[in-house]
Amino acid sequence: MKARNLLILITIGILPLAGCGGDDNPAAPTVGVPETPRAIMVLSDGGNEGHISTILADAGFDVRDGGPFQEFDGSGLDSIDAVVLLAGYDYAHDMIDDGEWALTEFVTGGGGLFTTEWLTLRIRGGDNQIIQGLVPVIYDGSGGGYEEYTVMVDHPVTDGLPETFMIPDANEYGYLELKDGATELIRGSATGPALSTWTLGGHVVTWNATGVYGGEDVWSDELDRMIVNAVDFISAPRTGPTIDLAYDTILLEARKITIYNDGDGPPGGGSEGDFYITVRIAADIGGEEIELARQDQVLVQGNDGTVRFLDIDAEVRVPRIDGQRVVARVSYYENDPDGPQQSAGTGMEYVFDEAAGCWYREVEDVCLDSEHYDYGDLFLEDYTGDPLSAKLGWRVSVR
Repeated sequence: MKARNLLILITIGILPLAGCGGDDNPAAPTVGVPETPRAIMVLSDGGNEGHISTILADAGFDVRDGGPFQEFDGSGLDSIDAVVLLAGYDYAHDMIDDGEWALTEFVTGGGGLFTTEWLTLRIRGGDNQIIQGLVPVIYDGSGGGYEEYTVMVDHPVTDGLPETFMIPDANEYGYLELKDGATELIRGSATGPALSTWTLGGHVVTWNATGVYGGEDVWSDELDRMIVNAVDFISAPRTGPTIDLAYDTILLEARKITIYNDGDGPPGGGSEGDFYITVRIAADIGGEEIELARQDQVLVQGNDGTVRFLDIDAEVRVPRIDGQRVVARVSYYENDPDGPQQSAGTGMEYVFDEAAGCWYREVEDVCLDSEHYDYGDLFLEDYTGDPLSAKLGWRVSVR
């Protein structure tokens, strides 16, 4: 993952309120298209782009095909007003890092973004970590079937929608929680926040549903209008005060691992076993520890007294949010001839302290920033508890 200094601009204050969410007879989706139509890039998922591109084009937008979302490399955004990121039909793909960085810079620079449910699921599973800070909600499970939507506020996105309406069966949706600073526009009867927004330099709207899933046609006049309204809103000019939110790269390095004797037999003979060394970094996302980065290394060991050396590391980019928690872990196990045997491990937990401007480890009163490191040692032993002639030194740093 590329290390870049990046600031996310978050608009604070009250979102503009307009329109009315009580019209029981929604008209066909229309928007106040400017003299030069706003350019909308649609990143496809293989199920939703056809219908959504059609209703946006019919509403007067200049719709441009950005290709499959998992192949997007960040090109073509220079003349775009907003991006529709569809990730609701196939959950087997992650995005290219360059594409995620380009979207992050696009949105924080004032561009609009519309996302769907499976993106939040991927973020919760450890993918799409570069753009996790763009999404105004946290994933907390999924369901399907009919659901009633209720308009919660008067807003440009809810303009012309009835106060309540049903979304069709066979729609896959996520149970979501709002992040601080986000606004719930529409609530689902089963799922909670169904349509949510906030402003990060540009407007972002997240829909908690997948749209087409499994080949079913789930569209309705109300959903069409909701999506057209949302794209009209995110592609409009942005104004308002901002605050800064930065990202840090957390780097875990295990260095100079040395093993003389793996403990499987007498020195100079006996059986061989493999040592598996693992370094990983996890973060607290929605109250659950999610593994974000992991590296494994197999170190074959004999008992001839030969010194083996090993270097291994992992890194992740995480937002500097007050209270954000990350855990750096190092562990190993021995694959003895009798089978894998779990051995020891160690870990250190850091919480971002906004007042101190660092990642703080309470146990040893350590404050990690770009100028300070944290060090640790792990003395290895075999699965019987006997010590080995081995030590693993590691450090955690921020850049």
